[in-house]
Amino acid sequence: MNAYRMIGRACLLLALAASAAPAQKKDKKGEKGKKNSDGVEFTSSCVCTACQGKHRWDVKTDKSPAPASVAADHRITPSELRKWTGPGGTIGKSTPRGGKETEFFALTGEIRYARLEDDGDIHMQLADQGKGKKAKTASVEIPMGEPWCAIRQQVFGLLNVTLPVQFSKHKNVSPKSNTLITVIGKAFFDAENDGGDSRANDRNGSGSSQTTVWEIHPVMKLTVGGK
Repeated sequence: MNAYRMIGRACLLLALAASAAPAQKKDKKGEKGKKNSDGVEFTSSCVCTACQGKHRWDVKTDKSPAPASVAADHRITPSELRKWTGPGGTIGKSTPRGGKETEFFALTGEIRYARLEDDGDIHMQLADQGKGKKAKTASVEIPMGEPWCAIRQQVFGLLNVTLPVQFSKHKNVSPKSNTLITVIGKAFFDAENDGGDSRANDRNGSGSSQTTVWEIHPVMKLTVGGK
């Protein structure tokens, strides 16, 4: 075999080997930090890969600490929160807090549903104590990062989920039991889920449940037990 034929054969073998080699796996964020089909990942109770939130984000992550006590008329149940109507008007991506949204409430109820969201929030739905399986619920949410890490660790202890966990949009998870909790935080009207009606206060929740557009968000304190 002459030198030219030997070189040609070697080039052919190299080309075949390259085409058969497996493609390298890309980073979970994909090229240039973009999310790929793997979606987001809660790597721990307080760290999320590729999570992102935009709508009223400064409001949703308001770090005002919970007061030492909450007035009796601001200590409510899920069914009482369900009676609220929305604030009305136009609520945009940067609308500041107003009305009830500037006030702290203590909401007591049993955990019935929970969901991990792609903006990093933990969403929970609470029902009145002792109500049946079909009871309508009220929503509460705990953001990612400080000062919420301790609360999030507490919440993950109440849910049937093993970290790390990966999902593409939202991930419904179940509570270990109908644990009775009290959360304290400012009210928040989640206009992204009002169906175009800023006076509404009912929307689809986890699974086939019904929950509120009004939320306690962000939760700044959580205790297990009643009022």
